Amino acid sequence: MTDVFEEVEDQIRQDRYLAFFKKWGVWLAVGFGLILAGIAAGLAWRHYVEQNRRENSEAFAAVITQLQEGRLDAAKAALEGFAGRDEGVYRAFSLMAEAAILVEEGDLAGATEKFDAAAEASRNPIVRDSARLRAAYLAADTQDFTALETRLAPLLEEGTAGEIRAAARELLAIEAWEAGQTDRARDLFDQLSLDVNTPDGIRQRAEAIAPAVLGPAAASSQGAIAPADPAPPTASPEASATEQGAPQ
Repeated sequence: MTDVFEEVEDQIRQDRYLAFFKKWGVWLAVGFGLILAGIAAGLAWRHYVEQNRRENSEAFAAVITQLQEGRLDAAKAALEGFAGRDEGVYRAFSLMAEAAILVEEGDLAGATEKFDAAAEASRNPIVRDSARLRAAYLAADTQDFTALETRLAPLLEEGTAGEIRAAARELLAIEAWEAGQTDRARDLFDQLSLDVNTPDGIRQRAEAIAPAVLGPAAASSQGAIAPADPAPPTASPEASATEQGAPQ
């Protein structure tokens, strides 16, 4: 008897499955096909992105090689071909490469503008601040100290990468000294010496340059020329006579 009931239940279950697939089977097949198509499209897009990144990287590496070899015309032509795919971080990189070409050609003002544009275009803080620092180095030769100080102010803030911040502080210290702001320069060199995040090379330069070009600190200078302690007051003649007449 139990076997008969089980057979009946199995038949009912099969009938339900058949009815379900007759009604929804086509839609299930379509949905499953869409899922597979989505997975395939995602894989294809990922492959395209990776291939595009690889091509961009190779193209920009060729530009850098040409710049290093001094082939400026070839680098310019490569950058023109690169312009159509200079989105993202490569937009800033291509602008910085154009700036490097202008530096080689002696156009410091134009190069400064390119570095400024690269800093504006980049969303990566390291690339952005590197472009700002490069622009500041050029501005040190073409602009006054006030303009340079304004340029370097964002690079001296907390959160800037340690090497970039130290390089900006060193540049500002040197330019402050050349502008006659000795105390400001000494303070910046002291900050470089005391900051644990200062790279060793910059710290060593700061410790060597500061005494050589600025001399000792103001407090030390004042201590070196301070007058000697005054001599004790000389007794008056009346006091001396009194002392001589006093009983022994």
